[in-house]
Amino acid sequence: MIKQNYQEPSRKVQDEPVKEIREARLSSQIKLIVQGIRKRIDPYRKQQKGSAICLNGKLKKVSSQYAGLAELDSQQIQELHIYQTHWRACSLLVLRLSWWLIILTWVGLGFYLLI
Repeated sequence: MIKQNYQEPSRKVQDEPVKEIREARLSSQIKLIVQGIRKRIDPYRKQQKGSAICLNGKLKKVSSQYAGLAELDSQQIQELHIYQTHWRACSLLVLRLSWWLIILTWVGLGFYLLI
């Protein structure tokens, strides 16, 4: 009988095709994941673009209003400033009054419960 000189392939040689198949599978899975992410991000980008356009329009509108304010004379600016300070004073008064009413309510409730 003739003996054939047969050597088993090394473990490294056996693992190479398996490794290539795994890499191919992973790359295809990664491509699918990237596609899914892009599919989800595109509507968000469109929405952001639309809101940016809307905000840009609002900014133009407000800047045109402020351009008109620059043309006001000093008397009108003083009246506007007085109105703003009066409004702030009224809002602070209402805020303080509401806190005082809450405190008085709790004090009254405490006296009622003690008696």
